[in-house]
Amino acid sequence: MAIKLYKCEIAVRSTVKLLEDIKEILSKNQRKERLFRKTVFGPSLDIMFSDNDCSVMHYVLQHQVKVSNISFDSPPLQFKIGGHLLEFGRKEFCLITGFRFGEVVVSEDNPTTFCDRVFPDKRVKGINSVYANDCLKLIKDENSFESVSDDDAIRLCLLVIAILVFMGSEDRNCIPKHILTLVEDLDAWNVFPWGEYMWDKFYQRTVNVVHTHRKDHLAKLKENPKFSATYNMYGFAWAFKVCHTYYYLLKLTKLFMLCITIFRKDIY
Repeated sequence: MAIKLYKCEIAVRSTVKLLEDIKEILSKNQRKERLFRKTVFGPSLDIMFSDNDCSVMHYVLQHQVKVSNISFDSPPLQFKIGGHLLEFGRKEFCLITGFRFGEVVVSEDNPTTFCDRVFPDKRVKGINSVYANDCLKLIKDENSFESVSDDDAIRLCLLVIAILVFMGSEDRNCIPKHILTLVEDLDAWNVFPWGEYMWDKFYQRTVNVVHTHRKDHLAKLKENPKFSATYNMYGFAWAFKVCHTYYYLLKLTKLFMLCITIFRKDIY
């Protein structure tokens, strides 16, 4: 049975534009920029920001094969489009991001002094939680950013990119304790299986995302044609966008080559 397609806006929570902002800030200090580029997130500074193409992403997500029993193994997401069964999973996510996959082991046991060093006011007030927005504000304050050590400056940038870009979390959510523990050891941060960690978060928040909202959206649109349907998209949506954009470019290329072939036959 053909699915009912409808227009909808997607609130993409991943703020890729921050990569451009952080790159500009780090460029003012060659040592900090050099140190950051040596980290596993270093290449991400060169990701170019572009609009999220919500209409195209929503079109693809509307064709997602519904999953009745959501697995914690986070298998590939499947889409039926134009008679083809397409997949977006670990393999595609790895090819696009280049991040390591493997067993994720998190630890919250190791003590960390990062927060005490960088946010001493929180320690005085007995506040243990740290938000990505706390880190972002410090990074954007030139005087404050210059006052922290180079290594801690890199840690601040890593946290902002991990939480607000790759995880696509909202800045009102506090940074998980195991991430704060991990960032204290930059070597451990660099070998952490970020691909597996990010993919799992993306899958759990994206599987059945349109199916969850479709019935309510269509009912409200029937009642009020001017209703503005919308839903949130978490995780690193940029990787998903790149994947489905490549698919459409490939289809257009094949169509173009077919037209050229027909055109040549007509001429000759």
